[in-house]
Amino acid sequence: MPVPLDDVRAVIESAKARETGGFLALIRSRFPDASDAHQQELAERALGIIEEIPLLMEQAHRTARGRDVEALVEPVLAHAARYFLAPIDAIPEMTQGLAGLIDDAYFVLHILELIDGGPTRLSAVDLAGRAAFLRELLGPRMTEQLNRTTEHAVEAVSESVTQVWNALARPA
Repeated sequence: MPVPLDDVRAVIESAKARETGGFLALIRSRFPDASDAHQQELAERALGIIEEIPLLMEQAHRTARGRDVEALVEPVLAHAARYFLAPIDAIPEMTQGLAGLIDDAYFVLHILELIDGGPTRLSAVDLAGRAAFLRELLGPRMTEQLNRTTEHAVEAVSESVTQVWNALARPA
């Protein structure tokens, strides 16, 4: 992968180290009627999704390589990784801690959903369920903004993907 997944993991660990309660506060604001125990469970679920992002990206990369479509998937995964690593994005983790990684995780999941929707799945896990949960945390306005950003990301790499498709389609 052009962007080492170790960097993605480091961003997650750094945000966890800087966490000062904003993550749970976000959960409480989105689920105010939930009990404290349920809010804690929701926070743990969100953290689990965030922590699994590098694993999901690596799985997609390995599967694409094994199916000989790495050249199609790699540019999209690289773009997703760059968004995750960007210090300033929709919700900056530099100031928001773990809460600032929810948009990053959603962006990556949405990208993975898009490339997983091809003729052969690249992931064995329920990406849609994870993305739906993060959409709930982000709210409709932020989700729509991130969906537009995702569309732009796909457009940004579409030319290289088209070139690869055209190369693969040429007779030998």
